[in-house]
Amino acid sequence: MTKTKSKASNAPVPKDRNEASDFIAEIGSIDLAIVRLDADLKEELAAIKARVEARALPLVTRKSALVKGIQIYCEANRATLTDGKSKTISFAAGKASWRLRPPSVSIGKIWKLDDLVKRLLELRRRKALRHKFEINKEAILANPALIDGIDGVKVKSEGEDFIVEPFTPEGLEAAQ
Repeated sequence: MTKTKSKASNAPVPKDRNEASDFIAEIGSIDLAIVRLDADLKEELAAIKARVEARALPLVTRKSALVKGIQIYCEANRATLTDGKSKTISFAAGKASWRLRPPSVSIGKIWKLDDLVKRLLELRRRKALRHKFEINKEAILANPALIDGIDGVKVKSEGEDFIVEPFTPEGLEAAQ
């Protein structure tokens, strides 16, 4: 015979319906206190962030100016500094380099995606299009028979949740 262990609970249990209602009201008050604490935290973090950003601004500005100055120097002397062979220049304190960004496809604002797809189809440029298949979970939920006979696919439930929803502060006042 195997033993089943369960954690001891020190949770208070209401004795009747009125006490259960009191518990729910207390949960609402706790939720409100947590929301207020979270708001206070966000306010304090915003103030700290503003102070740090203000202190960092001169450093960021100076760094940007230094990088721009190095760029101007390196571009003016690129042939000499790289011997026309390299994209990287080594200095005693570090490196500077040029890197090509990878190409990307840009679709102008003149196109709606559906219209562009239609145009590519009209021009028989199917290689520029991709056909994507996805599992339609909503359709399977609506009609579970779609997956009959397919191993490893099933419609399931994650169980049941117990939810306590206290009234909002306005609702608490009305209930008392």
